[in-house]
Amino acid sequence: MLFLYFRILEKLALLATIPPQIPPRFAPHSPPDKHTKKMKTTPLFLLTAAFLTTSLTAATVPLSGTWSEFDWNQTNPVAPNAGILALSGQSSSGFTAAIGQNLLDVDGNAGVDSAGRPRVFQLFAPQALSALGDTVTLSFKATAANGMVAGDSQFRFAFTDTAHNQGLWASTDMGTPGGNAATTRFDNSITDPAVSASYVAGNFGHFLNSGGTRGNSGVIPNGTAIGDPLVSLTTEHFYTLAVSRVVGGLSWNFSYGNNAGAAGPETVTIGAVFDDSITQANGANAVMSSVDGIAFLLFNDAPFGAGNTGSFTISDVVVTGVAVVPEPASASLISLGTFAFAARRRRK
Repeated sequence: MLFLYFRILEKLALLATIPPQIPPRFAPHSPPDKHTKKMKTTPLFLLTAAFLTTSLTAATVPLSGTWSEFDWNQTNPVAPNAGILALSGQSSSGFTAAIGQNLLDVDGNAGVDSAGRPRVFQLFAPQALSALGDTVTLSFKATAANGMVAGDSQFRFAFTDTAHNQGLWASTDMGTPGGNAATTRFDNSITDPAVSASYVAGNFGHFLNSGGTRGNSGVIPNGTAIGDPLVSLTTEHFYTLAVSRVVGGLSWNFSYGNNAGAAGPETVTIGAVFDDSITQANGANAVMSSVDGIAFLLFNDAPFGAGNTGSFTISDVVVTGVAVVPEPASASLISLGTFAFAARRRRK
């Protein structure tokens, strides 16, 4: 088969370099000039381009069976303690997080610091988002074992780009729903910029904490959110966040739903496009050429009520990367064609 490819490409390369035949009465009497010579080799590049094709290769990203946590209560230099987050049931597909009330005052200003709200995260091999068509998708399910306080867009999850200390996140209401049911945002910090302009390993103190809204929805699937105390807590909620490289920047689509309705699951989808090449002005630190992690957060100092501890479970976590790559057969043909042309030139 390779020999056949070689012969085909050699013949095509030969044909591509044969100058057009000019009738004798119009033929010039002087030797071909440099432009005529250039025309002989130019078709080779056109030939090569014609054989160059690409494909989309999808692969499930391997995840660890152990999740990481950022609970500043545990590392508080003023008064370190056991923290307010406890993880259990950890596997590559999810975890259960029990969370208490955040009372952390990091800077001593008599106010509770949002950095004390625990984050659960996992980093993995960087997934490409640099070529048009590159896509990374996160999907999972979630349930709450206890009723949550009402929180507008306070159940949050995201992709991380630790190389540039930034990320993309989505959120939905928790507890009794109200306000914007869901939002998508770009976050320009994982580690607090006051601590470091770059990501500090393991420091998620500012992640899922800020960012400009890129899309939102006021629709609540089946009229219920995760942890809604007025609805059965066995209700299963499902989420998908997909980010793709498109012309003009990054496009992300977020869909969420649940099985609370008698008629079955209901899903709502929102999307946005973000120009991440415009640094700073749009909140980006740099072009997001890849993502390398996911994170979860309940953005509330007492998500299960003052003085209470409650839990929620994340399950069926799947991260998929779709990268644009050259077709192996095309790459082989291009190589063979180039070799054939070079060999022919050497014979001359």
